[in-house]
Amino acid sequence: MTYEAFQKISDRIASKAGAKIIEVSLKNSHAKYIKWQTENIFKSRIKSRLDFLLEHSLDLDDFKTKAKALNLAVDFSGKWATYRLLDDVQLRNTRGRNLIKSDPERYNLDWIEAHLKKNTGTFSVVDVVNQYEEKIETVKNDFDYQVTIEPWQIDHVTAKGLYVNVDFGIAQHGVIFIGAYKTDLLEDGNYNLYLKTNDYFYFMDTAGAANNRYMMGPTLMR
Repeated sequence: MTYEAFQKISDRIASKAGAKIIEVSLKNSHAKYIKWQTENIFKSRIKSRLDFLLEHSLDLDDFKTKAKALNLAVDFSGKWATYRLLDDVQLRNTRGRNLIKSDPERYNLDWIEAHLKKNTGTFSVVDVVNQYEEKIETVKNDFDYQVTIEPWQIDHVTAKGLYVNVDFGIAQHGVIFIGAYKTDLLEDGNYNLYLKTNDYFYFMDTAGAANNRYMMGPTLMR
C-alpha cells in the first residue's frame, strides 16, 4: 500500500470516527495537480464571498458577522488576513494576499476598512444570506449531471460532505467522498448530487488499496 493510499483510507476512517483529518504534502505529479486545482477552487469561492461582503457590509463588525453567516472564517490577527471556508473540505487557511497576486492588499484589513467606509446601504444578515444563496443557486445550476441517491447508498455523512458507496469494475466495492457543496439533502432523506464532467473523485476500495484510483464524473455516473 502506498503512503498516499494509506492516508486516503485513514482520512475516511478518521472522519467516520469524528477525528480531525491532517493534511499532508503530496509528492507525485498527479496529486500535486489535484491539490493545485482544489486550492484554486477554494480561492475562487472565498473571493466570491468576500466580494459580496464588501458590497453588503457597513463596517468591520458587520463584515465579520455576515462572513460567519456565509460560512467564511475570517482572521485579521496576523500581518496578512486569512480566510477559510467552513462549509467545504478546506483544511488550511488561505491568505488574502494570495487571492489576487497583482493586488495583495485588496483583501487585507486596512483595504477592507477603507472600502467599507464608502458603503451607505443597509442590509440585514438575513438579507445578505438570502441574496448570496440566490447568487450561488444560479451558479449551482451549472452542472452536467444530477443524480439522486438514497440513504443505503451512503457509507456515512460528515459536516464536509458524503462518503458514498460505489461498485466499480468487476466485484470492486468502495467509497468516494463528495463535498457538501455538491449535495442537497431532500425532505425524504435522499440526497441530490450535482456533478460536472471534469469533477474528480478518489475511489477507495474496501478490500484493499491496490485498486484505489481517481475517477472522473462520467466514470462515476456509469
